[in-house]
Amino acid sequence: DATKLLRGAGYTTFDGGGPNETSHAGIGGAYAHVTAPLRRLADRFGTEICLAICGDQPVPDWVREALPSLPDIMSTSDHETAKADRSCIDAAEGWMLEGHIGESFDAVVLHVDDHGAEIMVVKPPVIARCKGEGLQEGAQITVRLDAIDVISFSYGGANPA
Repeated sequence: DATKLLRGAGYTTFDGGGPNETSHAGIGGAYAHVTAPLRRLADRFGTEICLAICGDQPVPDWVREALPSLPDIMSTSDHETAKADRSCIDAAEGWMLEGHIGESFDAVVLHVDDHGAEIMVVKPPVIARCKGEGLQEGAQITVRLDAIDVISFSYGGANPA
C-alpha cells in the first residue's frame, strides 16, 4: 500500500492566507517542503518566499505572478523526471540480468493488474513484470527469466517457474 500512497505528488499554491488543503495523504498530516531549489522548480519559488519573509521584505511580484502556473508545471516536470529515472533503472536492471535467461529467481508480488503483476526479484534487486495465473499481492514466488532486451532497456518479463 505504501507504494500506492506515496506515489506522485500534487501541488497547491496560495497567496496570503493558508491553503484549504494542507495534509499529505502519504504521511497523514500537514506537510510542506522547500528542500531542493536547484532540482525542483516549485522549491525555487518557495525559497524566494521564505527569504522575503525572513528578511521582513515583501514577496517579489514575479514570484506571486508565477504561483498559479506552478502546479501544472511541477506535475509535468515530475512525470518527465520519473520517466527518466525509470529508464535509467530499467537499463541497470537489464544489464544485471544479462546472461541469466532461463534462470529462476525468488520474487515477491508487489501489484497485480489485468496484465499480470509487478514483482520484485530478491537477488539481484530488480522490479519486473510477471505473467501468470493466480498471482496475489505479497506472495513469495519463484520466477524464470524468459527474455530481456538490454539494447532498448526493456525486459521481456518473467513467468512463474
